[in-house]
Amino acid sequence: MCYNCGCQLPDDDMGQGHMGVDPNGKAITTKSIQAAADAFGETFDESLDHIIELAQKVKKGRQEHTHEHDHS
Repeated sequence: MCYNCGCQLPDDDMGQGHMGVDPNGKAITTKSIQAAADAFGETFDESLDHIIELAQKVKKGRQEHTHEHDHS
């Protein structure tokens, strides 16, 4: 669940199930990313790189949007 809770345990679903693998899974784990990679014919590393790239863009955009509305 490391990918969304910060526990640093990327294979531990914390009892929530692996998102994209288990029915009603909530935890983003290594199994989740591997399942997505498999579905798109990519390697785990390719999918992880795409996730990181998009996450950085989204975070930057959210920060820029926040600063645009910060009139202090």
